Amino acid sequence: MKHLRFAAIVILLVSAACREGNLHQTNPTPITISLIPSSAVAGSAALTLTVTGADFVRSSVVNWNGVAHETTFVAATRLTAKIPADDLATPGSSATITVVSPSPGGGTSAAQTFSINNPTPVLASIEPSSTFAGAGALTLTVTGSGFVSATLVNWNGAPRKTIYGSATQLTASIPATDLASSSIANITATSPTPGGGSSEGQRFTVGNPVPAITALLPSSAIAGAEDVTLTVSGTGFVPTSVINWNTTALSTTYVSAAELTAKVPNANLASASLANVTVSSPAPGGGSSAPQTFTINNPAPTLSATINPSSAVAGATGISLTVSGAGFVSTSIVTWNSAPLVTNSTSATQLIAKIPDANLAVAGTASVGVTNPAPGGGSSAPQTFTVNNASPTLSGLTPSATIAGTGPLTLTVTGSGFVATCVVDWNGAPLATNCSNTAELTATVPAGDLATAGTGSVTVVCPAPGGGTSTAQTFTINNPAPTLSGNLDPSTAVAGSIGVVLTVTGTGFVPTSVVDWNGTALKTNTTSATQVTSIIADSDLASPGTASVTVTNPTPGGGTSAPRTFTIQPAVPVLSALSPASAIVGSSDLTLTANGSGFVATSVVQWNGTALTTTFKSATQVTAAVPAANLTSPIAASVTVTTPAPGGGTSGPQIFRVTDDCVVTSDTIWSANKTCGNLTISQGATLRLANAITVTVRNTMLVTGNAKVLVQSANAAVQVSGAWQGAGGTINAANVQIDSGSSLNADGQGFVGSTASGFSLAGTGAGDGGGNSSSGNPSGAGHGGAGGNGASGNGAGGIYGSATAPITLGSGGQGNNGNGRRGGNGGGAIRLIVTGTLTLNGTVSANGGTPDAYGSGGAGGSLYATLGTLTGAGTFNANGSAADRTETVVAGAAEELPSITQRIPHFRGSPGQRPPERPATAVAARAHSARSASSTPPTR
Repeated sequence: MKHLRFAAIVILLVSAACREGNLHQTNPTPITISLIPSSAVAGSAALTLTVTGADFVRSSVVNWNGVAHETTFVAATRLTAKIPADDLATPGSSATITVVSPSPGGGTSAAQTFSINNPTPVLASIEPSSTFAGAGALTLTVTGSGFVSATLVNWNGAPRKTIYGSATQLTASIPATDLASSSIANITATSPTPGGGSSEGQRFTVGNPVPAITALLPSSAIAGAEDVTLTVSGTGFVPTSVINWNTTALSTTYVSAAELTAKVPNANLASASLANVTVSSPAPGGGSSAPQTFTINNPAPTLSATINPSSAVAGATGISLTVSGAGFVSTSIVTWNSAPLVTNSTSATQLIAKIPDANLAVAGTASVGVTNPAPGGGSSAPQTFTVNNASPTLSGLTPSATIAGTGPLTLTVTGSGFVATCVVDWNGAPLATNCSNTAELTATVPAGDLATAGTGSVTVVCPAPGGGTSTAQTFTINNPAPTLSGNLDPSTAVAGSIGVVLTVTGTGFVPTSVVDWNGTALKTNTTSATQVTSIIADSDLASPGTASVTVTNPTPGGGTSAPRTFTIQPAVPVLSALSPASAIVGSSDLTLTANGSGFVATSVVQWNGTALTTTFKSATQVTAAVPAANLTSPIAASVTVTTPAPGGGTSGPQIFRVTDDCVVTSDTIWSANKTCGNLTISQGATLRLANAITVTVRNTMLVTGNAKVLVQSANAAVQVSGAWQGAGGTINAANVQIDSGSSLNADGQGFVGSTASGFSLAGTGAGDGGGNSSSGNPSGAGHGGAGGNGASGNGAGGIYGSATAPITLGSGGQGNNGNGRRGGNGGGAIRLIVTGTLTLNGTVSANGGTPDAYGSGGAGGSLYATLGTLTGAGTFNANGSAADRTETVVAGAAEELPSITQRIPHFRGSPGQRPPERPATAVAARAHSARSASSTPPTR
């Protein structure tokens, strides 16, 4: 019993396992509906991702970009997964989220997208936050948080060139144009989507400077003087600055940032007094200068010439200053920025003073004047003495080059004339600079300036006065040399492919890297330092072969990688047309042109599977030599084009037909028996059958377009002797069609009529016209019936030939008198055998020929037709020709047959054949002789 209880427990456990684990069921394919959350800001801490959907099982796993993450089954409609912070580090990216359930069944759900957003930037401070109008371009340092590499600094909403330093610092280049005039600018930072956005603004003030007056010229006047033009020297003047006289604004002219002028009206100079002169500049910034006193008193000394010297280099020693002017006295004092100097008076126009060495230690400007003590007197207008910085020179850089993408570096600049205020500039922008001594400066070049290949222009700028900018030295940022690794993707394509995108992997790629195809640059997109893509031009894939693929980085530095091979395989050829598409049996060797697409130099034309000698013309045309041996009998040959591997293949077939069809389009003579599959005589052409030949047509004979088949039986040399036997010409065809306007005839092709010599002579043939006639009025020729008598009763031609199988020629008519008048020729003979249908809408005739004047008519010839079926509206004619008639002279004539129903009296069909479509279908026709047209002798 214990054993049985154990078995029962096992069965229950297995049953439970089947229910829980679906051992006997198929897991459903999971379905995802949403993600909670569906996004996070880049740099976020690890999070728990909730995936909602349907058909989840306990073994379902959440995949992040195809990588399984630790997953908790909540319900068939909900899973949670732990997403580590590392997966959330890259801003502006996204992840593909799927749910995978294992087999049996199971599978992978459709993907959901989790966005890793750029943070919204936050500005904490800007440095500097203000400057004076006209100060020139500056570098603005922006401090805050949430910055990414694509974050831009905006000046009043307009982006400025920005260098990413870190997530908490950006630098931006503010051009001098933004700082030209006073204003308040709003500084923001903007990051792109996903996420991103714009920060709150920081205020940047471009203010007018606070003006300062250093001198008035003149600074005094003699009481009662006329209007005085007052020149105010100083600093920080702007075009809107105003000179004030005891708080009353004067009409002011802006000369420079260091000088203004205004006219002092004489009313202000009426009596001795002291006047306060100030300069006011409007907001932003601006303000009012400290006042200067204008003295209206007794005459004061004046400076009449430039001081000598007017400048010195900072650090000079032992300088004596000579001041020239007027109104000097023995107690006059030369002042330096209003401070008295030890002065020696040499005359009323010249003073000499010693400048202390300490006054020349630092670059700047000094106001030099002369003061006379009271009473009256006063101070002269000042002259400016300039203490100049030395002009810097630059002799070398260490280092002078680096590879693009390296971090910040310390640049050592050597030269001369350096002072503590000199700055190293990189492409015109100042770098953080340290002055080691007068011959060496060091500066930090930020990584952003070294990110891409190119050159940097390095100068040293020392401030005014003096100073200036050194000549430039060039710092080179080189591209790395590219290398290729792995295979091309793809490395092959079929000739004629279009829109092929080539992916190349390797190292050292830069944004200006170019993929070269056999040395020619392709349009290239750099996706990273290890991958570039390009589109192969369709024309480069037009023909099979191989191409050398390299990657080239431009100078400076750079270079070209080792090559990889791309193979263009031939396409399966397409055969669309043959020219010619047919030939006549027995033709000589011919050149066959195959038109289509996908042909290559190794493509071969096949004739019923056998290769022909082939010549490549282009991708759309090849030619092949078809030997005469292939054209000896009717055939429908299968023609294909085969291109060998790799790629290639065999085209679909085109049919080339070898036929024995005959086409006559011009005047043509056949003098030997002829066999044709089909025979066409067209476009007004004439086919002449000579030498009593037989033409055999296996299919259809077509006479159309006013064409003519002429059975030429007349041969004087043979026929005059009577030696000719048999039909003049035989046509044996399955079907014959003679169209309206076209004909099959032997008219006038029988025995020839005679030409009179002396008096009338008989024509040729068994039924020629009667003998000589002294009256000269000949009789007509006979054939199946007697010819007509002449007007004088001359004997008519006799009857001969078969009425049921006529094969003989018609006889010639008699000539007339001694004037060379010829009688008409007899009609020829036609044997027509049609096993199928004769469609007759034209004429079939063997009529006698027309005589000359006074000659008699020729007899009709023979029409012997054996037909299967006759249809159409045409006629059969074998008429004797009428004698020529002139006034009262009448000659004998051959009889003209009556209507078609009487003209073709017999039918001779094949046994058992249906009656013909027309009741009077001819197999035999014979000419009947005509009675005399008149029994009255003609009168002469």
